[in-house]
Amino acid sequence: MRILLVEDAVEVSAAMVDLLATRDHSADVVTNVADAVSLIRSDEFDLIVLDLNLPGGSGKELLSYCKTNRIDVPIFVVSARADLEDRVGLLESGADDYLVKPFDPPEFLARVRALLRRPKEKAPARTWLGSLTFDHDERRAFQHQTGLDIHLTPSERSVLGALMLKPGVGIRKETLTNLLYSLESDVQLSAVEVYVSRLRSKLDRSEAGVVIRAIRGFGYRIEAHEGRGS
Repeated sequence: MRILLVEDAVEVSAAMVDLLATRDHSADVVTNVADAVSLIRSDEFDLIVLDLNLPGGSGKELLSYCKTNRIDVPIFVVSARADLEDRVGLLESGADDYLVKPFDPPEFLARVRALLRRPKEKAPARTWLGSLTFDHDERRAFQHQTGLDIHLTPSERSVLGALMLKPGVGIRKETLTNLLYSLESDVQLSAVEVYVSRLRSKLDRSEAGVVIRAIRGFGYRIEAHEGRGS
């Protein structure tokens, strides 16, 4: 499992990384909200471990960002703030768990394990971005201002559906390749580029108000486009 650790205290983050390694979890460490947002937008994580007192901003800002942008990753707040009102407020705001520092290592690992076991929320039936609607049950894309269908191949629908589940968030090229592999017997990484190119053309012609951006060395993300169709 891959975990994003947002913690500015070097000693604390090092201890957490060592603990997570004992359970074969890898951790990416950042020390501020801006770097955390940058990684979340370009990468995929199974869990976010979040401190509240960070330089240049509060961990609450990252929690708000994740919930506003529908980032479907459990958030585990680990903070020195022991006040009951703080803990209740963070949990009501969307945090999945809260642990007060200093903590016992076995309890920290047990809570991480419990969060990683939780099933992800059921994917929504429809997602919207710009002027594009994607129906995940019917595997159908259409421009919701005109109501016109955007005619896609099964492979194009699979790629677009995966991107639309996480608007603004990077999806690994390997993840998209695996989706295509379930439809085609022989798929190379380069095939994803072909389908993305075709999707871009079709979305542009339909004035869907979205753009698929490449993330160098990683994959792709879909964003609202302020030009045509938005």
